[in-house]
Amino acid sequence: MSCQVLCAVNGDDEVIQSFSQLVQDKYKAYWLVDDLPVAKVIGSSYLPEIDVGVLRSSNSQEDEIPYLYNHILFKILYNGKNIVGVEAFPKPFRWSSSEQIENYPSDSGFKYCYEADISNTAPPLSVDPKSQNKPSQIFFTYDVLWVESSISWDQRWNKFFDDNQSFQDWIMLINSIIIALVSSGIAAVVFILS
Repeated sequence: MSCQVLCAVNGDDEVIQSFSQLVQDKYKAYWLVDDLPVAKVIGSSYLPEIDVGVLRSSNSQEDEIPYLYNHILFKILYNGKNIVGVEAFPKPFRWSSSEQIENYPSDSGFKYCYEADISNTAPPLSVDPKSQNKPSQIFFTYDVLWVESSISWDQRWNKFFDDNQSFQDWIMLINSIIIALVSSGIAAVVFILS
């Protein structure tokens, strides 16, 4: 599915302020698909959280400008009839109308909205309350891309576990054993002396 409109929200001052605050507070969303967390991919790492937006510096201003991620490409990985992974790639598009969204893939030559660079056709969506150019409506859109994967059903969680995690688990286990031994030793000394 390409460039589907999920909903539209009026861009009044209160809504812009709310979205701006969420972005500035680094609010994150946690989504599940088929009991799997939707992952944000950074390099080779998978984080089970999606940022609501991003703060970017502007050349003309010292303050960082909040941009709202209102478009998401969901890349659903499947093996046979099983979903084995879901990746999300967010972008801040400023759509002017629902007609622009419906015509965007064919007008731009892209199959998915996400493939386009943020440009004059769809500039980034700033939710800066101080801006004079606030959007009158905020459209939330998404693309869905189904990709066949070689990941097996029993290996679908492995990408969320860091290789260093097993080392950390051993350290925590050893730490717990040492605390239990010291506590037992103190209790034994108290019983012997009393």
